[in-house]
Amino acid sequence: MATHRKKRWPLLKRIGYVLAMLATGGAGAGGWAFKDRPILRAVYARLVGRDAQSESPVGDIKDRLKQAVVGAIAPDDPRKPGVFRVKIDEIQLDPKLFKPGRTVDMQARVVRIDASGKESIVWDSKEYGENLAVVGKDDLVASFTVRPFEIQWGADDEVVVQVWDRKGGLFDRRELKMALPEPGKFPLGSGTHALEVVGRKVEALESPRNRIVFRSERLRGLDDPSVVRARRNSDDARVSRAAGPRDASDRPIIIK
Repeated sequence: MATHRKKRWPLLKRIGYVLAMLATGGAGAGGWAFKDRPILRAVYARLVGRDAQSESPVGDIKDRLKQAVVGAIAPDDPRKPGVFRVKIDEIQLDPKLFKPGRTVDMQARVVRIDASGKESIVWDSKEYGENLAVVGKDDLVASFTVRPFEIQWGADDEVVVQVWDRKGGLFDRRELKMALPEPGKFPLGSGTHALEVVGRKVEALESPRNRIVFRSERLRGLDDPSVVRARRNSDDARVSRAAGPRDASDRPIIIK
């Protein structure tokens, strides 16, 4: 008696199917809800590593599928310089940092320092309003998943992540910084990173509950033509600003 083996799709064929679904929109929201699409459910589970929940937002499903497909085709190397797209999924602070009943406004900032020491603010949460929570009543959690940003990173660059309470006064201000990452590795890599309290004699305030969670992907390398062109334009603009407007007394006298 002949046995019939279940036909399996090669990985590249599964990836091609998902890419086609991403490009065409997946037959609308109903398609992305995986209704009556057992093949797509199976592909999602194979690439992402778990089954999709029926209540999963459409945008989140698409985002996870794109990351999984990119990773399957060309896995990200966290030590390879390039331009990265980053989302801050969550910032969490330990309530013991503050007095009970106090209202805090959780804010964050990402600063890049290049090899020459030049600082630039890559992303600042204060542009998007307040993130209020009452200590002892609310969880001290903020999320900026819908506020992604791009950052150019090279092995000689330093990235500083700052978290603070904007409502804090001069004497009760609380500021935290992301712990130093492994040298030579993209600092904002996907996963959970510890936050350390800034200041002296703060050992009692340290807690594993002080953390920040990133979701990131490498978009392109630093040798990409668009990156090279943008960097050249930035350098030209900096030189122009440094030169500044010349005073009339500095202009050469032309004798006709």
